[in-house]
Amino acid sequence: MPFVGHQFYTEQGRGFPLLLLHGHTLDHRIWAEVAPQLAANYRVIMPDMAGHGQSGPLPEGATLAGDLADLLHHLGLPRAAVCGLSLGGAAAVSFALHYPALCAALIPVDAALFGHAFPTWEGPRPYVKIARAEGLKAGLTAWLGDPLFSSALTTRAADHLRQVTMDYPGHAWLNKTPSLHPAGAPEAERLNEITAPTLVLVGENDLPDFQQVADRLASAIAGARKVSIPGSGHLLPLEQPAAFTAALEQFLAETTGA
Repeated sequence: MPFVGHQFYTEQGRGFPLLLLHGHTLDHRIWAEVAPQLAANYRVIMPDMAGHGQSGPLPEGATLAGDLADLLHHLGLPRAAVCGLSLGGAAAVSFALHYPALCAALIPVDAALFGHAFPTWEGPRPYVKIARAEGLKAGLTAWLGDPLFSSALTTRAADHLRQVTMDYPGHAWLNKTPSLHPAGAPEAERLNEITAPTLVLVGENDLPDFQQVADRLASAIAGARKVSIPGSGHLLPLEQPAAFTAALEQFLAETTGA
């Protein structure tokens, strides 16, 4: 099994490297529908972020961005395009900020953002409380009832999404975990330092808090372009896979030449 330290990853295809980062409580399998098409032109690398899927918990002193840098170094890759969904979007932004020489292009998708406080959405906190009181399965079952998932659960990907989510090992829900991003000013306050070409993708029906993040990324990162995808909520690659891959491939062709 391919591991780099605590980090599991899988890959397919050949060409310019493209990292795909999943969201919170998900894992690399969330890219199952879009990865084969992308792999026709790119080397698609899909890690399980720390604490998710087959990867172990984040060690003290490590960060999600640092894990990505370690993965690229292990693979002997000088740089890659990085596309991240939700929490993966926050990790991608952190990577672009802290490892600029390694980030050829940045694509946050329905992204969260370290240092950005959501004004209305509570996040997983209520479900973490359930998990600690009643068990992880109960917490994850309740989590799937959050508005975050409502749109995706009406699509043909619904059963796949449920399975992947219920397989979440729960490291961050049941234990105290270290910070996911480097110390210092949070990423939300340093977006103007990002130099990578950036495409911000967001579902037009995503929650207002994630719409706000998309607007913040697009306005603060120099030259960033924002595209809102019709007919999608928070999990764009699952809900509108064809529109997602088309937008991503067009942007990568423009920015990487691949």
